[in-house]
Amino acid sequence: MEHPRIEKKIKCAQIAAIVCGVITVAGAIALIVNPQNGISLFNFLALIDGAFIFGMAYGIYKKNRTCAVLMFEYFLFSMILRTSISSRIEPVSFMVGWIFLFFLYQGIKGTYAYHKCRTCEDNSGTVKPPAWLISGSVVMIMYVLVLPGLILRG
Repeated sequence: MEHPRIEKKIKCAQIAAIVCGVITVAGAIALIVNPQNGISLFNFLALIDGAFIFGMAYGIYKKNRTCAVLMFEYFLFSMILRTSISSRIEPVSFMVGWIFLFFLYQGIKGTYAYHKCRTCEDNSGTVKPPAWLISGSVVMIMYVLVLPGLILRG
């Protein structure tokens, strides 16, 4: 992959993460400001969620592979959790979620390609295995093992 294509993939993932963070923080502020909801710990945790997403967006901007993988896994996990908890799934929300996942996945590919090109240019000859394949299964294992136990208990 040439550099402009790599940079474009990383930039698209960064924008997707920023948009996700803006939506999360806006929703959290709307919940906090609404007098009917009252102030709760859950509303403030949503702000921390937004800060985490913005941190991952900054990591993607810096071409960090770990941040790209964590953001993809975090968004996938939240999408799966939201789908399994809600009684009705909005088709538009579901499609937008898949679009975000596509761009975040492109960010993973872009960051790995960037570091691979950088490794080839350095002529060091050492290429690390794709650790995101291993770490990507962690979220799915958590979902399969933890969530059914929580549902059965409640």
